[in-house]
Amino acid sequence: NKGLGYDELKNYDKAIECYDKVTEIDAKDGSAWNLKGSAYFNLKNYEESIVSYDKAIEMGVEHEFTWHDKGESYFYLKNYEEAIVCYDKAIKIEPTENLYLIRKGISYSSLNNYRKAITCYDKAIKIDAKSWYAWINKGRAYYNLKKYEQAIECNDKVTDIDPKSEYTWNNKGLAHYNLKNYKKAIECYDKVTEIDAKKKNAWFQKGLAYHHLVN
Repeated sequence: NKGLGYDELKNYDKAIECYDKVTEIDAKDGSAWNLKGSAYFNLKNYEESIVSYDKAIEMGVEHEFTWHDKGESYFYLKNYEEAIVCYDKAIKIEPTENLYLIRKGISYSSLNNYRKAITCYDKAIKIDAKSWYAWINKGRAYYNLKKYEQAIECNDKVTDIDPKSEYTWNNKGLAHYNLKNYKKAIECYDKVTEIDAKKKNAWFQKGLAYHHLVN
């Protein structure tokens, strides 16, 4: 309970000290190992986070979020293959949680395997058709495959859900620009600068689009 209190206060070092005391008394306390893994993760100490999660799993604590969080630790260490293994374990336990599928997709995208990533995003969208997180990453994967029409379709879904997503308007503008739809690109960059007038890159891209319209 003391460790949980420190967790709530975001004093993760103190929380870990408490969990250490528990595992010194009972090295088989899987819950303490699991909480320690979470505290290390919040401190961005991903190596120690994985060690603790491994101990928790060894002691039979195999919640879907344990595997997800272990996957996140591997992801931030840029070990995307191991991250995917962990996300798969989480998906097996809770197949209706679209977050795990999206994170798996992002890992595949990080490995430049955009087609497998899109498969993951499609599965996530089947669970929740209004998941902007799935649509925005699917759009990014199509953009990286140079499938700009499909990227725009995905970004349209995101702006329907969140019309003030400047990042999405920018992505849509880039896709239109690559299709030489310069007027459409300008409209998208206008949306970005309406939301945030300090977006320097949007102003620059808008200038390039105008340049192509004139020439």
